[in-house]
Amino acid sequence: MKSLEEKAGVKIKLDPEKQPGFREEWTRAVSSINTQYNQILTEQKEKLKNIR
Repeated sequence: MKSLEEKAGVKIKLDPEKQPGFREEWTRAVSSINTQYNQILTEQKEKLKNIR
């Protein structure tokens, strides 16, 4: 970013949300994290059931 600013001679403001493909990648990343969380949550719930 700094090198682009130096070459252009002006301050550049980038908004990642406006970049092509950002939404798709963001949705994919959030979905992956949610899947991992839900798997671990399910495992922990099963462990708790077995304690009783």
